[in-house]
Amino acid sequence: MLFKKLVLLILLSSFTLSCSDDNTGNPKIEIDKKALLTNYADNLIIPAFEDLYQKSNTLNERFGELKLEYSEQQFNKVRQAFSDLRNSWQFCSAYGFGPAEDVVLRQSLNTFPTDTIKIKSNIESGSYSLVTSANFKAKGFPALDYLLFNVNNQTQEAVFTDTKVLQYLEDIINDIKTNVDYVRNEWQTYRDDFISKTGNDAGSSLSLFINEFVKDYELAKRAKVGFPLGVSLSDVLPYHFEAPYSLNSSRLLGFNLQSYRTILTGPENNDLTKTDNLYEYLQELSATRGDALLADVILSELDETIGLLNKMDIPFRKSLELSPEKAKIEALYKNMQESVVLLKTDMVSAMGILINYQDNDGD
Repeated sequence: MLFKKLVLLILLSSFTLSCSDDNTGNPKIEIDKKALLTNYADNLIIPAFEDLYQKSNTLNERFGELKLEYSEQQFNKVRQAFSDLRNSWQFCSAYGFGPAEDVVLRQSLNTFPTDTIKIKSNIESGSYSLVTSANFKAKGFPALDYLLFNVNNQTQEAVFTDTKVLQYLEDIINDIKTNVDYVRNEWQTYRDDFISKTGNDAGSSLSLFINEFVKDYELAKRAKVGFPLGVSLSDVLPYHFEAPYSLNSSRLLGFNLQSYRTILTGPENNDLTKTDNLYEYLQELSATRGDALLADVILSELDETIGLLNKMDIPFRKSLELSPEKAKIEALYKNMQESVVLLKTDMVSAMGILINYQDNDGD
């Protein structure tokens, strides 16, 4: 008899709580990993690769026009198309899983510093294979940065009417286009597989996504700032920045940081009734850092890094020559290092994700 009364009491309590929830007038937010993965796939990742694909086609078209007939105006169009493509890449670099992993897209497109000696040797000999890893440092965006911007007005026409140079440029652009085309096209079918793997294990989509996001941020901190600054080797290396010849290093990092911020907050059209972005996911997990919500701490740190970058008016390569400007880059690096700890330790721990990539740079 006592047991029956207890059961009745529990049922009545559950009914009362249910009615109380309904009367709040607020939709109940649910943690729905499929909704989160769908949001990122459809509204961030696939559109990013689509934009990269379109800009790759534009560069290919502009170069075809330059190869047909040289003019300074056409040459500048090639430069602009290349800059647009490389800017677009900053919003794709963190998605190095799935189709991008198949073709090692990050290494294939953006291994820097570029090997100028190998580039010159390849052009002169005409004997090379850009599909091999041996030429990662002699192709992609860094090689184009060198070839298109390390030239003066007096020799520009002679260089860009040279058949060997034109052939090498064409091969680089075709290699970029081939890899970008593959990833963009594969995502059309990989998308369903991506949103279906909703676990937290090493093979789950969330794990792959988070690992590549954190890895890319750490690579940006090290390769785009720390290594040229001399953090690892003590000697500054001005030409080890991402775009030393076009002097666009800080601009590219700015786009990259904006992409990381969007990865945290999700695209603009988030579903307000569901937890469909990382910021809300961390809030639902009640993850904290000190007395603050971890999601807010990470976002604040990213915004601080972007703010520090926006205060720099001199290109990174030139900044290393001036002590006050070099100090600004050092502060930027320190701030990015603090974000790495938040992402690689606090965030993944809260989410129950295991970091499975290796980083042995020691900086």
